[in-house]
Amino acid sequence: MVPYGAVMVGVWGLIGLEPDVRAGEVAGALGLQILVAVALAFIGRWGQRRWAGGAVIVAFLASVALLRAGVGSEASYGSLVLLPVLWAAWRRRRSELAGSLVGAAAVLFIPIVLAGGSQYPSTGWRSGGLIVIVAAVFGLTVLALIDRQGRDLEQLRVLAGGVPDGCFVLFDPDLRYLMAGGPALGDFGHAPADLEGRTVHEVYPAEVTARLAPRFRAALAGEEQRWEVSSHGREYDLRAVPVRDGSGRVFAGAVVTVDVTERVHHDAEQQALSRVANVVATGAEPAAVFGVVAREVAELLTATLSGVVRFDESAGVGRIVGGTAPSGAEIVGRELDLDGTSAAAAVYRTGAPVRMDAYPPEPTDAVVVDFGLTGGVCAPISVAGVLWGSIGVSFAAATAPAGAELRLARFADLVAVAVANAEAWDALSRQAATDPVTGLANHRAFYDRLRAEVRRARMQGRSLSVALFDLDHFKQINDVHGHQTGDRILAEVATRLAEQVRGEGLVARVGGEEFAWLMPDTGDSAACAAAERARQAIGSRPFDTVGELTISAGVCTRAPGQMAEELIRRADRALYLAKERGRNATVVHGADDAGVFATPAAPAVDRFQTLASVRALARAIDSKDVCTHSHSERVAALAEHLALELGWTAKAARALHAAGLLHDVGKIGISDAILFKSDPLTPEEHEELKRHAPLGGYIAAEVLEAEQVMWIRGHHERWDGDGYPDRLAGEDIADGAQLLALADAWDAMTESRAYKPTSTREEALAECARERGHQFSPAAVDALVRLAERDALPRHEQARELSVLAR
Repeated sequence: MVPYGAVMVGVWGLIGLEPDVRAGEVAGALGLQILVAVALAFIGRWGQRRWAGGAVIVAFLASVALLRAGVGSEASYGSLVLLPVLWAAWRRRRSELAGSLVGAAAVLFIPIVLAGGSQYPSTGWRSGGLIVIVAAVFGLTVLALIDRQGRDLEQLRVLAGGVPDGCFVLFDPDLRYLMAGGPALGDFGHAPADLEGRTVHEVYPAEVTARLAPRFRAALAGEEQRWEVSSHGREYDLRAVPVRDGSGRVFAGAVVTVDVTERVHHDAEQQALSRVANVVATGAEPAAVFGVVAREVAELLTATLSGVVRFDESAGVGRIVGGTAPSGAEIVGRELDLDGTSAAAAVYRTGAPVRMDAYPPEPTDAVVVDFGLTGGVCAPISVAGVLWGSIGVSFAAATAPAGAELRLARFADLVAVAVANAEAWDALSRQAATDPVTGLANHRAFYDRLRAEVRRARMQGRSLSVALFDLDHFKQINDVHGHQTGDRILAEVATRLAEQVRGEGLVARVGGEEFAWLMPDTGDSAACAAAERARQAIGSRPFDTVGELTISAGVCTRAPGQMAEELIRRADRALYLAKERGRNATVVHGADDAGVFATPAAPAVDRFQTLASVRALARAIDSKDVCTHSHSERVAALAEHLALELGWTAKAARALHAAGLLHDVGKIGISDAILFKSDPLTPEEHEELKRHAPLGGYIAAEVLEAEQVMWIRGHHERWDGDGYPDRLAGEDIADGAQLLALADAWDAMTESRAYKPTSTREEALAECARERGHQFSPAAVDALVRLAERDALPRHEQARELSVLAR
């Protein structure tokens, strides 16, 4: 409006210079124009078009009043004719603008024409024409400016409507909203008309304004601001940014709001899956896994109650084996009727995920009644193809989020792995603790028990003795009669020794023809007598095929402060003395036999347990699909061969073998529907599958070294940089990851898969050669070719043998 005022002052100043124009006319016209300018400035200040009509009416009435008072006369008519011109321009109505200009000319010129110009000496044709020209120029200028502003706002409004699941607002330096729009605007309780033309202080209460105003002003100062808010169960990311004109000057600010609910939920789910997978990978007891899973799903889905249910078909109930409830109430052990109305019962009947937004009015289960549950979601847990139980969440006065069934199914897969892992671990533990030839405890089980008994004897002041036995001349039996006969003799010796055990004693086979007898609460005299009974039991009756055999024994009773290793060392010295004295004898370690006599150290049990846990988890993953059975073993074996071919040390190659056994462990977090899909994966499914590499590294960090973790994370990187997850290239890829990548691809090419034909060895070698320097490391491919030329590639039997050695 300032340019408008300046133009009007200039125009009426020129008119005032006319000799026939009276001072009153100039003053009246100028005053009226100032009044119009103030009204228009007021309108522009508030940006409300609906007030424009009122301002024009006020100006019109003021002009009439001035004319009736005799102030302004003809010059004031010029002011009046501007009013409809301004109104038409403001309303962006071109036809009305043209009509107003024609009307203005008529008002000014018709009286002059009718009067012959004699009645208007002071204005005349020149003054009237000048007024019409000014009115036309001013009207068209206002129209152009308003059109331009309208186009800019319309473009911004279209932009706001294009923000996916978000909204967009524009504000001026006075923190007044100029424009608002977008799909998510309603989620904040607003419509565009509620904001446009109003300041932040007028829209929001003081506490909200106190948070928004500093961010808006920072954006107007050129600094981008970012924050997150929650509204109506959705998560939003907000950015306040400066808006600049063509010269780079900040003339307004904007807030772009994007709905990030799905991303936030996805990240939270992946973190929860990773935490559960870590617990599973470390070989935790199933009960601990159930508790962790229940807590994670309850928090993830904001459920009132969550639980892992074990189906007991014979009893007709589902028993809660892990769960969370309000106020820390204990629900583990409570039962659900498998013929009842709960979601878990529905899973038992259907074997499929179930969503029940509303339980029946009269629930059959006390748990539902006690906690006022109104609905729930459950997913089945299947172990080895058999329905084992369910995992579910329930809500009071709320409903489950969309997609809860699929999210629960991913946790159900982890529970299934934990159960299968536990069962495999139990079987593995029994196998690992038992000698397969004799059925006695093996070396590892004996030393575990020995250390435990030494601790108990030290704490409780009890006696503890050990007897070591060695069959005399047993090597001749193997040489003469063969190893099969030798194994039968060992089994018979084990039976005779076990018959002599009383109380809490333990007999174990600790070597080829060596046995040990652990005797808690037994002093030296009683231990010597027991060893002598055992010696006589062996030599008193002949054995089939070989006849009579004898055995030598060495006995030691623990002295105060003596550790397990020292106890065994002294018993072994006594056994050595029995052999030296002619065999078929029992010698008790005494003071006169003191001395240092080295014996082989016990194996590293902790390492065995760690690798066994790793192997059990890898086996559970491979066994999900018959097509990938023993896949991890084959990849680990080939990677180790490649490493040795490239000059790695045996220790480093074994470390790579251990990483190879676990390279696909991250697949426990991938849906079975994607893993076993026979059709090509969609882009979204392929992105989901890619997560297994970093997730595998995250899980393996609990049981392997940092370097091995890098190998697992990078086993899908490509030499040309087009791999994942980090798009590394060339030598930036860890050397172990380069070998695992080639071994993994080789197994995929040469083993049967549901989604592709199997390649011959020659075809696979040709494919690897083509991808040398593209997908695969050149050095790795060269090592593979050399192994193939020597026919030294590991076969399935060798892979299994290497896996056993790793255990």
